[in-house]
Amino acid sequence: MAIVSKFGGTSAKDGITLENVINNIILANPERKVIVFSAPGKASQDDIKVTDLLIRIGETNWNSREYPSDLIRQFRERFLTIADYLGLERSFLSYHFNLLDAFVKTEMDNRDAYLDSIKPFGEMITAKLVAEFLRKQGKKTGVYLPEEIGMITDGNFGKSKLLESSYQKITDKLKPVLERTDEIIIVPGFYGVDSRGRYTTFSRGGSDLTGAILANTVDAKLYENWTDTDGIRRADPRIIDNPDTIEKMTYREAREFAYSGAEVLHPDTLIPLIAKDIPLNVRNTFNLSNKGTYITTSKIPNGHVVEGVSHKEGFTVLYVEKTGMEDEIGYLNRLTNVLLNHGLSISQMTTSIDSVSVAMPANQINGKAEAVIGDIIKNKLADSEGVNMDYDKSMVCVVGEGMRHHVGVLTKLSGELASHGINIETVYQGPSERSIIFGLDSKDAKIAVKAIYDLYFGNRR
Repeated sequence: MAIVSKFGGTSAKDGITLENVINNIILANPERKVIVFSAPGKASQDDIKVTDLLIRIGETNWNSREYPSDLIRQFRERFLTIADYLGLERSFLSYHFNLLDAFVKTEMDNRDAYLDSIKPFGEMITAKLVAEFLRKQGKKTGVYLPEEIGMITDGNFGKSKLLESSYQKITDKLKPVLERTDEIIIVPGFYGVDSRGRYTTFSRGGSDLTGAILANTVDAKLYENWTDTDGIRRADPRIIDNPDTIEKMTYREAREFAYSGAEVLHPDTLIPLIAKDIPLNVRNTFNLSNKGTYITTSKIPNGHVVEGVSHKEGFTVLYVEKTGMEDEIGYLNRLTNVLLNHGLSISQMTTSIDSVSVAMPANQINGKAEAVIGDIIKNKLADSEGVNMDYDKSMVCVVGEGMRHHVGVLTKLSGELASHGINIETVYQGPSERSIIFGLDSKDAKIAVKAIYDLYFGNRR
């Protein structure tokens, strides 16, 4: 059985890093047979990620209709420099350079479709570079583009989802290669194609999802996600100085972490893995001695009540009061339909007898607040003066399977936040009891993360 290994942008940021990844990781284990790469990240502090550069190229041409020659030159130079370091001929890059030019110059009516036609080129060319270097070393290697292996999406540009039927198509294409040959399979991450063959990208960080999809379709024994941190930390290192690494997590804990702000994994990564019970190992490209975080269906209880704390900013909270709400059959359905009609998604909902609070991404509500409130009143879903919105809110999420078997966790957490003068505006704990989410004013979020981390892990620092 094969190992699927995905490498993030920092693992491909320059020639020396890419060479080390290939020689010391990919070739160090012959079971690493399916490889996914992101586009190169920043090669220096003042640099720009290649995907961001491609977005800038697309936006510049879209807005001004002037060919962005300087940006194109900068893009090409990134890859030519890597090719030169690896001792590769430059000529093999010409095809994709010219193809990118053609897409940049193509006129389209849909801005998102136009940008998605450009954004995948960082991953494409990185895959070609890696394959060329492996072939130079005598390794049988093939680049399999998403459009060639049946990675068909729903066509939602910029945040596409893989069609369920695509899984079997990918299996039929790649499994025979693994079974019949010793070829190393390289697949560009981050994108697929719609039913018309147009490039569609997953949301940012989508190469994680590409790797997970491939792990599912080839029945991998392990999915490795190589990044620039020692696995998943118990808290954001931008808030907590050198927080502990979580050695083992369950899928459920990791999903709670990913959705509530931890940025190591794309939120949808675990879904294809859970379906086939494939373990995930998050590793550090630059610290091979560290075994990272191992994520599986279950784990042996380790005595930890809490595994970590994360936070996510940028929420607006809708508060609605209506006397007798609990007696109205279908009330929440009617309220959520109002939000749906305005294109709003619900991040968290808390209810009581006569009131409900709904947290929504702030960038979705911008410019719509007055209309939303108006429709709630029009549909008689609130008392007079019973609806308002609060802005600049954050969600702080405490995660741990151990909370299910431990009495008084919520009381302990609430008391700790109160001791720091933090007002808890909403609290949500689902029936699984593996996470508790606090709705707070954004100015208190980082203070809350520090307080909770020190409460459970401070004695280890």
